[in-house]
Amino acid sequence: MEFSSNIYIEVDDGLRLERALSRERSERYPKYTEMCRRFLADEVDFSEENIKSLGIDKRFINIDLESCVREIKEYMKGVTECEL
Repeated sequence: MEFSSNIYIEVDDGLRLERALSRERSERYPKYTEMCRRFLADEVDFSEENIKSLGIDKRFINIDLESCVREIKEYMKGVTECEL
């Protein structure tokens, strides 16, 4: 049996930008302009309108990776059990 569910993992914009900046700083040749371009492109790509048009069923907030992954696993387990 095949199962599909559309989920979206949200991260606060400030936290997302902090993480991207931290990753970029660790590069030998940081490309801050490109980092900003990607951030702004994501704002368009993941707008509320686009999220709705994709039929996102469930959202998860990723502040702490371990707890977010645990929530997703619990959700997927519950959803797949309902499908069986």
